[in-house]
Amino acid sequence: MSEERVSRPMVSDASVRRADGTAHQMSRVTTLRRFVIAFAVVGFVSLGFFSAVWLRTGAWQMVVPGGAVLLGLLLAPLALFLAQRGQIDLAGYIVLFALVTIYLAGELTWSQATPYLVASGALVILFGGAALLPRKWGSWFALLGAFALAVFLINQYQPLQRLDIQQSPILGAYVPILGTILAAVMLWRAFRAYREVSTIRARLLVVSVGTVVLTAVAITAGTIIIGFRNGRDQAIDRLQLVAMLREVEIEGWSADVRGRLGESVDQAPEQRYVEAEVAEITTALIDMPQDSVEYQEAYDALLFRFNEWLDRTPSFHTVFFLNRDGEVLVSSDPELEGQVLAEETYFQRGTVRSFVAPLAYDDALGQAAVLVSRPLLGEYGRLLGVVAGRADAIALEEVMRLEEQGGLGSTGETYLVGEDRRLLTPARASETGKRMQTQAVQEVLTSKEGGFGDYPNYQDRSVIGVYRWLPDLEVALIAEQGRAEALQAVNRTAVLNGTIAVVAVLAAGAISLSIAQGIGGPLNELARVASDIAAGNLNRMASVDRRDEIGTLAEAFNTMTARLRGLIGQLEQRVAERTEQLETRSAYLEASAEVGHAASAVLDADELTEDVVDLVRERFGLYYVGLFLLDEMGEWAELRAGTGEAGEQMLLQGHRLRAGGESMIGQCVSRGEARIALDVGDEAVRFDNPLLPNTRSEAALPLQSRGRMFGAITVQSEEPAAFDEDTLTVLQTMADQVAVALDNAYLFAEAQSAIEAARRASGEVSRHAWSELLQAPPVVGYHCDDRGVVSAGGIWRPEMERAVREQDVVCFGSDDGSDGGGDQQPLAVPITVADKVIAVLHTYKPAHAGSWTDEEIETLRSLAERLGVSLESARLYQETQRRAERDRLTAEISSRVWSSADVDTILRTAVHELGRSLQASDAWIELEPGNGASGDGGPRDDERWVLRGNGDGSDRGEPTRGGEE
Repeated sequence: MSEERVSRPMVSDASVRRADGTAHQMSRVTTLRRFVIAFAVVGFVSLGFFSAVWLRTGAWQMVVPGGAVLLGLLLAPLALFLAQRGQIDLAGYIVLFALVTIYLAGELTWSQATPYLVASGALVILFGGAALLPRKWGSWFALLGAFALAVFLINQYQPLQRLDIQQSPILGAYVPILGTILAAVMLWRAFRAYREVSTIRARLLVVSVGTVVLTAVAITAGTIIIGFRNGRDQAIDRLQLVAMLREVEIEGWSADVRGRLGESVDQAPEQRYVEAEVAEITTALIDMPQDSVEYQEAYDALLFRFNEWLDRTPSFHTVFFLNRDGEVLVSSDPELEGQVLAEETYFQRGTVRSFVAPLAYDDALGQAAVLVSRPLLGEYGRLLGVVAGRADAIALEEVMRLEEQGGLGSTGETYLVGEDRRLLTPARASETGKRMQTQAVQEVLTSKEGGFGDYPNYQDRSVIGVYRWLPDLEVALIAEQGRAEALQAVNRTAVLNGTIAVVAVLAAGAISLSIAQGIGGPLNELARVASDIAAGNLNRMASVDRRDEIGTLAEAFNTMTARLRGLIGQLEQRVAERTEQLETRSAYLEASAEVGHAASAVLDADELTEDVVDLVRERFGLYYVGLFLLDEMGEWAELRAGTGEAGEQMLLQGHRLRAGGESMIGQCVSRGEARIALDVGDEAVRFDNPLLPNTRSEAALPLQSRGRMFGAITVQSEEPAAFDEDTLTVLQTMADQVAVALDNAYLFAEAQSAIEAARRASGEVSRHAWSELLQAPPVVGYHCDDRGVVSAGGIWRPEMERAVREQDVVCFGSDDGSDGGGDQQPLAVPITVADKVIAVLHTYKPAHAGSWTDEEIETLRSLAERLGVSLESARLYQETQRRAERDRLTAEISSRVWSSADVDTILRTAVHELGRSLQASDAWIELEPGNGASGDGGPRDDERWVLRGNGDGSDRGEPTRGGEE
């Protein structure tokens, strides 16, 4: 034996691990090969069945799952190739993907197959994943969840039209049989895995989950899905029947309304022509002049018939007669008489046959109403006119009333919706006239076709509904029932099945506990200890009375708990300290935000300083707060606001501190940085103020914005060391916000002053210009009457003079009780520009028209204001034009004058251009004697030159000397 031990070659641990890994890999490749072979066999068989059904029925629903199977068969060789190359995980994912694709393709195109596909698909994914990806349990469990979600979505939305497998005997037998075989094979594999498992955890997992849970879930899910589907189909059938009955009743109501309208002219529904008496009446209305006696008698007779018929027919509210041109000649509603309704559909259709217009909601009636029309035919089929009426839908509401819902239970209802989405008949929880935005209303109004489905109703409650389109009335008929009530029986069955499944799981749990009687007890005790420790009971200790793995685990738990107690104790202390700091900082930040918000809302500097100091003291809980602003020279920091009695006394005393002095404020404003004294007893740089004896710590914060120093804020506390670095940062942020607010307040004040000065200057210029304009020979005014707009001449009435003096509206005969006298009620409204009255708007009303109302006066006042603005704009435009023309003339004359260097030519050109441009009758330039020499071309000391020009621009005469012309 010793010789064998010596001669045996030494094998390293790494070699052993490599050998084990190779064996495990080869085992997985073998498993994958077997799985692919089984998959290929089932796939080819399934492809043959699908082809047979497709050839027999021609249903395209067989092409989708057949294509999925074909895709899986093409992927199988690829998976084997990858497995041989060592990529076993990727090969396993490919196979599982192919399986899921096949099952989802069947679920997408088949109905009545969900239980078999769900049960067998779940088992195949679970046990196929366990076999192909043994260490990737998270992946195949996620794949199982995705499969379940996809099945749910397919059944919820049903994107494709599905084929009922019961319609094909081959498919109806093959799917259940194949599903049962696959489930049995998977369960057999689970049983073998249970026998091969050696760990407690794996045994309990296989027994409880593999044997009971999957089976219970599969059976329960299948039963519930089938039950819900059958229950839903039954509910839809009931709603279809109710909707069909309501449609028949609505058609009867429409026919009844048409027949009742004929009674208004004593015409029975089966008669084609009206009675002779009615024909004579309508003929007189059509042929006779309206001012004739015959016309009036016919009008009274027909109106009497209408009113008498309306008294007997409460469902109609209005009835009227239209001639062949569409003009309303007689109506129970006088407002309709005289209107021409030839373009209305109900008139055009009513000239041919009886017509009921689309049912719509009438806001005037507060309910649904319909317009009905029918032709009035006389002898030999002559069209005499059209009779029309407006009827309400009260009778239709009775047809749709809640007491007769045809066995739809307490949540079922039927109602009508118009094309404008408004409710035409009452619903259980909605009045007529409300707009409906449900899925059913959207689909039926868009497609103009019926349908059914599950959707939220107008109360956002899930219902099963059937909707139909009624083309005659152009309305949608909706029949709905609450989903919970419609599927109430199914729900009870589902609860029963679920209860049975729970009982089965509990029984499986009891069996598992009995199997693990000697092993599970210590584990449960250890689990309870772990739960108590997780709940916070760190003093709980696990009992160590075993020497196996469980004992070792218990000792590890006790060691971990002891260490955890120490760590948590330290952590709690640090968390408490940090929490206190964060709460303090949060309170300061909130207070700073409030101060900044309040400061930004005030634009008056004095009001701002007073509000800031009070708000800072209150929000930060300080002893005293004062605000200093620099004077104009920047030498002194003057107290502008302070809190409490001390602040009031210092303000009265004119308290100020020198900038750059020894005080904290002085140092702060000179250096532009914050100063802090944690204990004023030890701080030399501060102002010892007897009015503030309780100050123990103080901070001075500069107020500066956009590079400008405004002053500083002093904050004082009764507590020593009240201002740390974080607090000082928050306070400085608050001070910066106050400085920005002060800067904005100063800028606002300066802007207001500039605007006011500009306004005064502009007003003065405008008033001066209008004074000069009004002093010139004016156009006195204009007068508008029946002749048109003419010159007003010298008319200037007393009320106009009074309006100028008072600069306000002068009104006679208005609500103030004044009287203008005579047959006129005059009104004078001044037209002002820059607070100067430049004109008066004068008008009057006849005495029989009533007094001037406030609305009329205000309208004329607004008109006068707009006239003032327009006149000022016109004046400015004219002034601009005059200036532009003057500048143009100056430039033109200058350019012509500068074109020559000779004095005589310059003078002639100047006279010529001045006379031509100004159209003057006479123009001249006179040069006074000077001291120049005669040699330069100018006048000598003893001569005067005078040059004249004519009004046409031509010059005349020669220069004269010595004062002669």
